Amino acid sequence: LWQEAQRTALDQSIAADNVERLMFVRSGWLGTAPLADVFWAGDQRTDFELDDGLPTVVPIGVGVGLAGVSTFGSDIAGYQSATNPDSTKELFFRWTELGAWSPVMRTHHGTQPKLEWNWQSDAESMAPWVLYSKLHMALAPYMRGLAQAAHDTGVSIWRPLAVEFPSDPLAWPVADEVMVGGGVLVAPVQVAGSTSRSVYLPKGTWFPWQGGASVTGGATVTAQAAVGEIPVYAVAG
Repeated sequence: LWQEAQRTALDQSIAADNVERLMFVRSGWLGTAPLADVFWAGDQRTDFELDDGLPTVVPIGVGVGLAGVSTFGSDIAGYQSATNPDSTKELFFRWTELGAWSPVMRTHHGTQPKLEWNWQSDAESMAPWVLYSKLHMALAPYMRGLAQAAHDTGVSIWRPLAVEFPSDPLAWPVADEVMVGGGVLVAPVQVAGSTSRSVYLPKGTWFPWQGGASVTGGATVTAQAAVGEIPVYAVAG
């Protein structure tokens, strides 16, 4: 009901003065998808912990995607520092990498904005922010096409692997990778101090986004990813 009220108010305002506005929500129920413009994952903790840190973003994104909510993002580097240390440089880098591949890429000031790490904290942090911001904008036509498909079919931009590879039983339990549309698999590094991770690639032929030899799917591979890099694969075709 609250979102219905917001939708009515926003649409009436836009009609009156032709100024674009959008709704930004972190909750909903049946019927939310056609009402809310942007959905975000809530005030995650500024850490790598499994309970409410960076590793929760992908499960939330694919979960709400299955409910038809497609235009999704999270607070890069988290928001809540009441029960844990403030965000670190490494966390900011890793969350930025995932943020670029999210339908909505955004930062938030956090509960202690002067202490949270962000793109202005030092020159070294500016570089990946620029790189991944440019990547996000370069992906805009792809995202726009996926948004139209979501509008037409209800299949969200972010998808669990099993949506695209339902006959592959090993794809179903994967909860730390996400398909961006039908052709791109993103596997963010979500463990502090890690410079590699295991990636399950469903059956098919896959090409590393950064270039290199193709990989045969239906297997788990080890992807190298220094801080500032994120494992991404495109499926053949």
